[in-house]
Amino acid sequence: MTSTPSRHRSSWNWEAAGLDLHWWSAGALTASSALGDRYAFVATDFADAADLDGDADPRTRGASSLQHVLARATSGLALFPAVPLAAALADRTGLHARTDPARPGYFPLDPTKLDGVDAVAFLTLPG
Repeated sequence: MTSTPSRHRSSWNWEAAGLDLHWWSAGALTASSALGDRYAFVATDFADAADLDGDADPRTRGASSLQHVLARATSGLALFPAVPLAAALADRTGLHARTDPARPGYFPLDPTKLDGVDAVAFLTLPG
């Protein structure tokens, strides 16, 4: 049986403390080859009160972060289909992932990686 590589096989990366780390989702390694189009990858992210602060440092958070934009688009929990989300964000120049992780082990969603996911589950935490 031959399977066509899924678009979900893109790697993810994070740079910190002089390290450039790369990894693939579990689905990119296993499920997408076995399940094909029946496999979906839903990325997750969140925002807290600091992400909603329009005066936050725009290089790290603030109105130019993806997390700020998604938090303003919803309250609570939302599921954004990736293709319409990427289209809606296409004209926003300078949009970036927040760069000051709010929690240890937290990897903010990078808006340039939306083409590698099927949807984004987004949670806005109460401030």
